[in-house]
Amino acid sequence: MFRYFNIALLVSLFCLSTGMAEDFGSGPFKAGCAQIGVTDSVQVNLEKILAYINKADSQGVKILLFPETALSGYRPYHYKDKPFPSKEILDNALERVCQQARETGIWLVLGTTSYEEDGLYNIMYLIDNRGEIRASHAKTHGTGGRYFKAGKEVRTFELAGMKFGMQICYDARFPEAWRMQVLEGAKVIFHVSHAAGGDSWKIPVWEAHLRSRAAENGIWVVSCNTSGPIQAGKSYIIDPDGLLVAESNQEKEELITGIVDLSRAKRGILHSRRTDIYKLIPGDIDSP
Repeated sequence: MFRYFNIALLVSLFCLSTGMAEDFGSGPFKAGCAQIGVTDSVQVNLEKILAYINKADSQGVKILLFPETALSGYRPYHYKDKPFPSKEILDNALERVCQQARETGIWLVLGTTSYEEDGLYNIMYLIDNRGEIRASHAKTHGTGGRYFKAGKEVRTFELAGMKFGMQICYDARFPEAWRMQVLEGAKVIFHVSHAAGGDSWKIPVWEAHLRSRAAENGIWVVSCNTSGPIQAGKSYIIDPDGLLVAESNQEKEELITGIVDLSRAKRGILHSRRTDIYKLIPGDIDSP
């Protein structure tokens, strides 16, 4: 079954046995987005990822995000006329990324592809500062079926004093899962995407979606996109008011950083909801 289904069983034992070097709930921390160009070469992608981990480490970043399928390449775009990388290639590259996380002490949020018994999944992993995969999310919307299987669950995680959720690209257009994670206590949602290749008209819409997800839930949103070509949106760090703390340039490989303070999450927004009137009433649509 899915690699991420087993993670929850390990988290509590791991925390008790090892302890965690970071405590994200104790104060503000620096988050980063490595807006890199994703290619059809796992080796090229890996080299970029390792270089940006080192760059982020030199700037004091505690959690670093990479785009959707940053390690594997994005199957619909990059592998139309060539075989997709083998499980062995992807596993070996993932292990090298985990090693780099361990050596630098940085937490990573990494997009890649996972081989499972029933097919390929577009997946994102949270890797801790010991190089362990601690959480994951498989893309649930817009997977296409032909290229990726659709994820089967949305979960909220709690690690190192931080309650968080994870979303991938097109998932941003469906607010229900985001609200569910917030109702379960998430104060930050990490979002990775490969929104590129055309449709540049989406740029203001993309930003509006992410700022709305932050403001309507009173949470932090840290979103990392690929650098292009022809981005449909940039990379952002957005505060619980929906205001931009950091944003990338368009069509540029770069690292953006911002300070995230989880204590600023606004729980009052949820308490203001009129849950007593949120229901569907069956009836004749022609009735007054």
